[in-house]
Amino acid sequence: MNFESIDQIISTFADRILTPEQQQFQLVVSHWPDVVGKSAQAHTRPITIYRNILQVATSSAAWTQELTFQRKQIVRHLNQWLCDPLHDIKFSTAQWSHGSSLLAAGALTETTDINQHPSTIPVKGEFGTIDQVISEDVAAPKTPIAAWEIWASKIQRRSQHWPLCPQCHSPTPPGELERWSVCHICFAELLTPDKCQDK
Repeated sequence: MNFESIDQIISTFADRILTPEQQQFQLVVSHWPDVVGKSAQAHTRPITIYRNILQVATSSAAWTQELTFQRKQIVRHLNQWLCDPLHDIKFSTAQWSHGSSLLAAGALTETTDINQHPSTIPVKGEFGTIDQVISEDVAAPKTPIAAWEIWASKIQRRSQHWPLCPQCHSPTPPGELERWSVCHICFAELLTPDKCQDK
């Protein structure tokens, strides 16, 4: 059996699921620490690339000024790894508090608020609530089967108003459909290589 590292597996799927712009941003994020150094890395976060201009959040005005003076050199170093070269970098403190944790396109983050995950169930909303499930007064189950039946009943009631996955027709959290257009299980199957390829 041939084992591959997780980096090899991720890079194989990156071409399938990331747009060219997202792949370019991934390259910037991966090379950012080497280009700016560890001290600057702790005070900066690449946010996005728009029209070949890299937007970078900084922790303070001092870091913004310092790195603005070095931006041509930073662009030159980053362009060594990019197919579509950057024209410039804009440093700003404006996005440090909001988007400083966003490190990559789509789902790839360093730290993420759990409420931003596509599978998160709305606490209160049009698709049922967690409060309804938690507030129910149910006696403690006496057997594992009874516990499972109570759990399954709660899940079924909670998800009865969810939209259906267009592929498997199972109830799906709205965030998953917004992000992937299918449920997380169908999306994972899309990423799984065909098992017949190895034969």
